[in-house]
Amino acid sequence: MDWYFKVLKQYANFHGRARRKEYFYFLIINKLMFTGFHKIGGFLELDAFNFTLLGEPFYANWLGVLYITAVLIPSIAVGARRVQDTGKPGLYGFLFPYCLYLLVKEGDLETNKYGKNPKELSNING
Repeated sequence: MDWYFKVLKQYANFHGRARRKEYFYFLIINKLMFTGFHKIGGFLELDAFNFTLLGEPFYANWLGVLYITAVLIPSIAVGARRVQDTGKPGLYGFLFPYCLYLLVKEGDLETNKYGKNPKELSNING
């Protein structure tokens, strides 16, 4: 949970680097939180909208929509920092296959143009 809150504290910080662990835990906890809010909103019948997409029903409720809206900027920011950890520009974070690759790709071990290795910084800071 610490990694999740770390990302939220750096709400709109697009500078620097993010470790795989930070990125991975944020994605997992974010998915669990969204699923929880979505289920609660569905149970309370807080429907926002529904439609059919490619023959499949799609619906959203207000709790899920509000949660996703609240974490949209931190999600993009941690994605950009994670991409920068590999030495690439943050805009690569908008390429979905590359985002999956970031879950397994180790970041640059040395300092790159986006900052020092976050593993070294976390060891220094505790």
